[in-house]
This record gives sequence, C-alpha cells and structure tokens, in this order.
Amino acid sequence: MKEKKKAKLFIDIDNIIISFKEKFGYEIDFKKVLDFIEKKLSIIKSETIAIGNINESYNKAIIENLRNQGIVPRKTEHYRKANSADAEICIEMLIHNDIYTDLESFVLMTGDGDFRKVVAHLANHENKEVIIFAVNGSISKSLQNINKDLVKIWYLDEIALERLYEVAEKAIIEVEENPRHWGYSFKTLQDKIAYELDCLPDIIGEQISKLIEKGRLVQENKRLDNGEERRMIEIPNELNEDTKAKVKKKFFGFKK
Repeated sequence: MKEKKKAKLFIDIDNIIISFKEKFGYEIDFKKVLDFIEKKLSIIKSETIAIGNINESYNKAIIENLRNQGIVPRKTEHYRKANSADAEICIEMLIHNDIYTDLESFVLMTGDGDFRKVVAHLANHENKEVIIFAVNGSISKSLQNINKDLVKIWYLDEIALERLYEVAEKAIIEVEENPRHWGYSFKTLQDKIAYELDCLPDIIGEQISKLIEKGRLVQENKRLDNGEERRMIEIPNELNEDTKAKVKKKFFGFKK
C-alpha cells in the first residue's frame, strides 16, 4: 500500500461554514470532512488550525462538532478587522512549513482569493502540494490558476451528496419494514430529507436529482394496494440483500 503523504489542515471557518450553508442549506459535518481527508492523507487532527470570527451568532453545534473531532477552533485575535482570520491562517501556514520540514501537503479549506499569495509561495517556491478544499462555485479563480501541478482542488460537494444519500438510504430502507408505508415519491422524500437536515426542500430537490443522475437512486412506477400507480424513489436493485442488511444493522440495530 502506498504511504500517505504527511499533511496539515487549515480551516477558514467563516468562509467554509457560510459557503456550505448557502449552497446546501444545512450545516457542514466536520467528522465527514476529516474522514474524507484521512482516507487520502496522513494528518493529525488535533494539530489542525481553524480560525474564524467566532462569536455568539455562530451555531454552537458547529463549534462542538469541530471540538468533537479534536479540533480547537480559534477566534481571530483581531476580529474587528476585515480579513484578519485570513492573515493569521497564512502566517500559521508559513510557520508550519518552517517547523515541519517533512510536511508534504497543505490542505486549505477556503475559497477565498486572499490566500493566493501564500498558496503560490508554498507551491512555486517551497515545492509543496497545496489542496484547496471548498464548495464548488465558491472558489476564487485566483486560487485555481496557480501551478496546476502542485495546487489541487477538492470539492465539499461530494461530502454533501454522501450525507444526503445516507439520510435518503435510511428513510427508504426504513419504510420497507413498515407495510403501511407506500414509500417515497420525489416530493415526499425531498420533504423528509429537508426535515431531517433542517433545511429548505428546494435545495434538497437538486441534490436528489443528482443522486438519480448518478444512479444512486432510481425512480420506478409502483402499483399500490389500492390499484393506483405512482412514481416512487427506490434504491437500485444492485444494492443486494447483504448490503441492505448492513444498512439496517447500522441504522436500526437489527439484521434481517
């Protein structure tokens, strides 16, 4: 097995929380973010630098979510000044580059173009890989046009889609155990997921459509007990009984 590159994670809290919520309608789950990164790189979660203008307006659950991953979010020292968190993160990245000489990659969670100079310095002068990890559509072009051999772009959209699929999967398999439930139409599944994630149904509808396009979910005509035929959302038949049993055990604590 190929050894994972040693990396450090830096989070522009304000940029990521706002851009994720604006696009997907619900709060980002940093556990899933860390799980995704750890599959690809070797990082020490407790050494992650996460800085933002943390105040009472922040969702406390988000801050708790970070702490549960071993990440201690830090309030920018100059919170009244614009872009102060960005400057502090840039300084931390340069310091870590000097201290950790064996560091191969920097993962920077932001789409903000204010980071272009530090990203360009690390890639062009220090020969370090820099991974911009943010929401598709929120990343400044000035970050995307730096040394494409060393500056990579990862999208949080993949994580958001997996989170939504997990909720849809649970809901669909759950109703299979309830003979009184006919299943989910597009609209009712959309409303169910929106309720579970506490966000607007219209945003969820776009994501369900993407799951259907990718073949993760399918729409099939289903004849109900009353003879009526409806178009329902199902999990593809390729998801075999063993896999369904694992899902049932994971979510509901039983196996059939």
